[in-house]
Amino acid sequence: MDEQGNRTSAGATDPLVIQGDQSQYRLGEGPCLSAWATEQTVIVSNAGADDRWPAWAESARELNIASVISAPLIRGPRCFGAMKLYSAAGDAYDQNTAGSLEKLAASAAILLDNIQSTETPKRFSEGLVEALNSRDSISRAQGYLMGQRGLTEEEAVRELLNLSQESKKSLAAVSAEILGGGRRDRVHEGT
Repeated sequence: MDEQGNRTSAGATDPLVIQGDQSQYRLGEGPCLSAWATEQTVIVSNAGADDRWPAWAESARELNIASVISAPLIRGPRCFGAMKLYSAAGDAYDQNTAGSLEKLAASAAILLDNIQSTETPKRFSEGLVEALNSRDSISRAQGYLMGQRGLTEEEAVRELLNLSQESKKSLAAVSAEILGGGRRDRVHEGT
């Protein structure tokens, strides 16, 4: 799942994998979604005839996917998704394959957890810094208008909002222009 809650494939070794995954996401059924939902490895020997997911079985036949094995990516209480292998050969996977894929999936889940654990605070921090900088810029532009034009706090905010609407730019962009000198002559109009 991506940040918006949409199902997505993070990587694939072949376009067929993306097609197989997309058909599962579109249909809302299939072995990879089941592995993710149940947190259990799923082995499919004959994908085109598997009655657990009839709509996806039809899609698998069209894509020439005969066998599938999918292992959940679990780290602690979280399941990040599923790692899978598709094959055009029937009966391509067994319990030995499952054991190997589960070991690989466990390592991949650790990596995903670490990436997400470090990326989320970074994105949050970047957003927070940007918001604080914007707020500071808007506040300084408001102070500039108050000092230069003798406006009240409310009038200065209204002026910034008007400039933002007229120029179709954000308050932060208009404020930066005022502070950078790009809008000072517009600000002095009418004084």
